Amino acid sequence: MCLKGLNYRKLVVECFNSSLDVLPIALNTKILHLRMNFNQINNVDASFHFYEHLLSLDLSHNQISKVEDKSFVLQESLITLDLSYNKITQLSKQAFTGLISLENLYLRGNSLRMLAPGIFSDQLNIRVLDLGDNKLQTIAGPTVMFCKLLEKLYIDHNQISSVPSEGLGHLENLNQLNLAFNPIQEIQEFGD
Repeated sequence: MCLKGLNYRKLVVECFNSSLDVLPIALNTKILHLRMNFNQINNVDASFHFYEHLLSLDLSHNQISKVEDKSFVLQESLITLDLSYNKITQLSKQAFTGLISLENLYLRGNSLRMLAPGIFSDQLNIRVLDLGDNKLQTIAGPTVMFCKLLEKLYIDHNQISSVPSEGLGHLENLNQLNLAFNPIQEIQEFGD
């Protein structure tokens, strides 16, 4: 079942395409990489507290509709989190609390309509943020204002009609911005 991809030498666990509907809590608590994509997991909760040493977590292609507040509060070392292609419709401001080392966050292919202001306030090191293929209507300034190191922002395939300068103008390290396939009618000038 899940242990078919187990590699304790590298502290990698791969439980992909295993029909799991919950996170196994009997794994080595020192694992660094956990790949649980293509399963039936529907909720992200405190069960991740067992795995404080994670560097990467792939939960893409599941049935996740809810990320409970502070689910990742002990994952201070997590660098990459992939929640792409799930059924997430909303995230609270505390959904990613604790992820202070996070550099890559993938939320592509969900049904997000909006993001809470300050949702990324703990993610000061985030460099890649993929919000593509959702139902977002805007990217407001408070949403990404803490992401000073952001280099790549993907907000393609959403419902964004206007890009306000206060939303993205302060992102000095941004070198890739994908706005494709949005009904954009106005892009305000980015500047000081």
